[in-house]
Amino acid sequence: VFVDGIEKVIIDNLGVSTSFVKVEKEPLSPSVNLVHIIKTTQNQIDTLIFAYLKKSVKRKYKGKEIDVDVKIALPLQSNGSTYEIISIQKNLPFIFLDFPLIGTENFYFPVIINFPLFEPTEPRDGVYLEEQGEESLANQEIFKVSLDLIIGLTDFAVANKWSNLYHLAKTDLPEERKGFSKTWFKANIQKPIRTHLLKSEIVQTETSRILLENALFPNAAESKIEKVWHLAKLLHKDKLPKLEHIHEWHKIIDSTWDKDLRYDLKKMVIEVASHNNIANL
Repeated sequence: VFVDGIEKVIIDNLGVSTSFVKVEKEPLSPSVNLVHIIKTTQNQIDTLIFAYLKKSVKRKYKGKEIDVDVKIALPLQSNGSTYEIISIQKNLPFIFLDFPLIGTENFYFPVIINFPLFEPTEPRDGVYLEEQGEESLANQEIFKVSLDLIIGLTDFAVANKWSNLYHLAKTDLPEERKGFSKTWFKANIQKPIRTHLLKSEIVQTETSRILLENALFPNAAESKIEKVWHLAKLLHKDKLPKLEHIHEWHKIIDSTWDKDLRYDLKKMVIEVASHNNIANL
């Protein structure tokens, strides 16, 4: 997806050959590009679809100032006339320097980000993102660019009615590690992304799309989520995510969001008690 000069890769695993062929498709918009990866293993052919956005930044390389692309990518699945977002493959690194940066599998980012000139940590298992430091400041710029790309991708996905938009809200903080500042990342990346998401129609109810900030998410033990959803539906059928999405949203919406969107039995009881009689419900 990320390296323009590579069109085909062949992997041999104990005599079983798997080929990956990149096919650029017609862009979905001036900013949103589409690429198909044709995966062939023996007689089985699969098509992997990725949307990607890019923006160039200036960097010095071998004594010259050049334009280098920051890219973000997200896996999709064709759904007739539109697309649905699918999960990023488990154990796939979230950060690429053209090739995957092993050790970033738990970076917890809504997209895969690529920049060939990232400043990696010494063990090459992450990138420097501290408050200060030359390497960290260089990487901070790239993540701020990726923030703009994520916002653009979110707006495009909403406008074009892509489904499974809860994937864009997977914005937990990456794990604390040497060379990484949670404080900086929370203030400069997580918070702006979440602020934009709250104002975006990314929640599919049983009948419509609504703003994230207007939604209510059943909150209980995982095994009781569906029961809470069915009870809450009597009061807020137009504010709840559709039933098939509630377990995914349960993993995403927690106390770290600026607005408490969780709806539990206690809140339900208080709401019911606030009405004077059944006719007012």
